[in-house]
Amino acid sequence: MSQVSSGFVPLGHEVERLDYHRWDKGFLRRISGKGPRAVEHRTAKLAKHLADSRPRLVIFALAHLLFDFGFLRNTFEGPMVFFDMDGPALPCYQDDLRWVRDMDLVATVSRRALRHLNARGHDNILYWPHGVDHEKYRPLALSAQDLSRFSSPLAFVGRPTERRAALLGTLPAQSLALWGSRWSRKPYRDDPALAGAVREKEDILGENLVKMYNASTVLLNILREPFAEAPTILNLQVFAVPACGTCLLTEWVEEVEEAFEPGAEILTFRTPEQFTEQALRYSRDPAAARKIGAAGRKRCLAHHTHTHRARELLKALGM
Repeated sequence: MSQVSSGFVPLGHEVERLDYHRWDKGFLRRISGKGPRAVEHRTAKLAKHLADSRPRLVIFALAHLLFDFGFLRNTFEGPMVFFDMDGPALPCYQDDLRWVRDMDLVATVSRRALRHLNARGHDNILYWPHGVDHEKYRPLALSAQDLSRFSSPLAFVGRPTERRAALLGTLPAQSLALWGSRWSRKPYRDDPALAGAVREKEDILGENLVKMYNASTVLLNILREPFAEAPTILNLQVFAVPACGTCLLTEWVEEVEEAFEPGAEILTFRTPEQFTEQALRYSRDPAAARKIGAAGRKRCLAHHTHTHRARELLKALGM
């Protein structure tokens, strides 16, 4: 949320980020964190803070219904927005949806979630995909030491799953780098198709992650498990990798073609055969991969920064 909120600053807005966990300390040692008393406690704290600070807009980024939105709606005069980052898997959607009416907008990263809410009579829904911090995710001039540590024709970063392992196992281990501490654990460390590709036993974070993106010819993005109806949600990596000027091969989701031009700014696959074929082809043609990466970065800068997203949200609210 720090990156999301930073997009409002260039538009002349001051931003305050609140962590409700600090209000829960001590109090929740005695009661259930999701029970009525906890919700009442948090809501009272937030209502007082809003009355004192008088912000023009409040954005909630939550997984569970931890506040009484109806009470806040009656006490706070400004717009309230719920930022749904989980799409159809959002736990809040498993509860009574009356809370949606208390929001001026539910901003969701999933077209499928938008359809789900529209079908239930909610018209205050905005498709609001992730953006990218283009100052963090950027092309870098790498040292010889960085190239030795991070470079590879193909790279994947993320948690292992059986499905991911099966796809990645179709690639030559000598061309593949697997990043993430769990790849060095059983059963993946015992898989001969993967064991030789594991780079380090620690997770790759911060500036090292950006260096690795830059040093890779093709970065691979595979969903954990697609939703049954249709693959959905452009995850953060779909924007962060192209913003670095690196070629991304990502699993197709229904939102991808309105964000990038497949084959020109990004690569997509729908089948295991397409995944293997494109990964091998572009890892062996660095010039073609660099061309796609450069076009992807250009698109990110033109349409997908957090300031672009902030402007879209404010426009939808008439602010």
